[in-house]
Amino acid sequence: MRLILSIIIFLLSTSANAQELSLSASVDRNKITLNDQTRLSVSVSGGAGSLPSPQLPPMSDFNIYSSGRSQNISIVNGQVSSAVTFNYTLAPKKTGKFAIGPVVLTYQNKTYKTSPISIEVVEADDPLPQTPPQGGDIQPNRDVFITTEVDKKKAYVNEEVILTFRFYRRINLLSRPEYGAPETTGFFTEDLPPQRDYRTTVNGSGYLVTEIKTALFPTTPGVHQIGGAKLKCTVDDFRPASSSRDFFFGDFFRQGKTRVLSTNPISIEVLPLPEAGKPANFKGVVGSYSITSSLDKKKIEAGQPVTLTVTISGAGNVKAIQEASLPELPEFKRYQTLSSLNISKENYTVSGSKSFKTILIPQVPGRLKVPGISFSFFNPGKNRYETKSTAPVYLETIPAPKEETPASGITTITPEGVKLMAKDIRYLKTKMDFKAGPGLLYQNKLFYLVNLVPLLLFFGAVGVKLKRRKLELDPAYARSRRAYREAKGRLSEAKRKLRPEEPREFYTLLESGLNSYLADKLNMSAAGIAQEEIAATLRTNGIDEAEIAELRSLIEESHLIRFASAKASLEQMKQSYARALNLIKALEKNNRKIVGL
Repeated sequence: MRLILSIIIFLLSTSANAQELSLSASVDRNKITLNDQTRLSVSVSGGAGSLPSPQLPPMSDFNIYSSGRSQNISIVNGQVSSAVTFNYTLAPKKTGKFAIGPVVLTYQNKTYKTSPISIEVVEADDPLPQTPPQGGDIQPNRDVFITTEVDKKKAYVNEEVILTFRFYRRINLLSRPEYGAPETTGFFTEDLPPQRDYRTTVNGSGYLVTEIKTALFPTTPGVHQIGGAKLKCTVDDFRPASSSRDFFFGDFFRQGKTRVLSTNPISIEVLPLPEAGKPANFKGVVGSYSITSSLDKKKIEAGQPVTLTVTISGAGNVKAIQEASLPELPEFKRYQTLSSLNISKENYTVSGSKSFKTILIPQVPGRLKVPGISFSFFNPGKNRYETKSTAPVYLETIPAPKEETPASGITTITPEGVKLMAKDIRYLKTKMDFKAGPGLLYQNKLFYLVNLVPLLLFFGAVGVKLKRRKLELDPAYARSRRAYREAKGRLSEAKRKLRPEEPREFYTLLESGLNSYLADKLNMSAAGIAQEEIAATLRTNGIDEAEIAELRSLIEESHLIRFASAKASLEQMKQSYARALNLIKALEKNNRKIVGL
């Protein structure tokens, strides 16, 4: 057996030096539709042993995917030869006539080239498959296909548009499909889980369908385009032959065929909100909503805090809801409002509520009234503006008990100012007795201090070295250490963009600074950071609820400016910057509480 292997290896090595290579390239179809693809096969033959991979020419008009390779070694009349075929899937990006340049291969200081290949891409046909021919093979195009559709082609700014993606298949898949979501520039997007799987019949053929829905909220008027969706999958293209032996080995060694599917773009006409009938307190919210208000206490002492909660609920882009303007409250002292968000996606529709909590402190006793609060929105279903108001709420305030005069004098601080409660003064003692006299060296404290300094320097050097080593070996620790410095740098960039005519750029940098700081502290990816997850982590590790609410408020304010086209004044932008800087400083003081620090 060893002798036979040695002879084969000798033949392979000698033949490699004696034979010339042959390089060829071909496609299975020279004319395809925009939703289809063609297979490019590059064959290298004539040599023996290991053969190099060819170099493909630039193909900017196609998406290119590797579809595997196959190799064959043959010995005919003592002559050994090998052949390798490299397979690629080409998915067109646009229609037209294109030329694939020469494929190049360099082997043993010699260069081989193929002839150019012409491919014509035409407009896509109807995505639904036609009835397959009787008695023939089912064409691959009709075994799998994808579609995208929207529930409306015309919508108002910030009105919900449902995009539905469907993947139809009636053959086995050999790998998990890779879904490429379409480009949605000009829209604020919300995923609508869960993914739905069901069976249906199209033109008499049964298909298994996977359905994915996405909610789109256009941000500006005009014609916006939703890009084409893409899906890459490996399908079972095995066809049994007449021989049972061929059937067995074909089933055992098959690798499937890579399919790259795409859909056509969809245009949406986005209408501006009408000016006629627009209420003065309208803030750009579109949908159908209701509003309620309540106080957490009915009766309190004057000077004690009470919480006013205003909740706006309904269907639409809940994240875009801004605080309803409160009426004048002369009997109360008002503090900053904090908001919380609750989103529901039942029945594949975005809905939920947004609550605004404001701390009020009554300044006078009596029966105090908080007037009704109004909230305006545009209802696209009724094509008109609507205003909803809450009923007034009342608070019974009783006088605070009088303070008792203390028996002994003490200086105290009260809300009214500083009160002198005592006049006693403890004078400094100026006469002290010191016992002077020389002592032994070891009795002098300076002796121990001088001998302790080298030891402290040694341990300090060891500590610095250990810290540097930890920074090198622990990426999470290194990210946490530099998080505060880098966050301040990002906020400084945002500060340089403090221009009211470009608020989106400022709030983009501001939000990036906050997200990057938290991602570095928690060793997470800044691209996939989720507000609810961050809030839960901070809350679990003892971070104050006020700081978590402030973080949520800043992120929501940024989303309103960036995605809901809300306006921002220079003063508001300066306040947002100061709030973000103070929040990062407060979190940095509590960094030992955060996981991973």
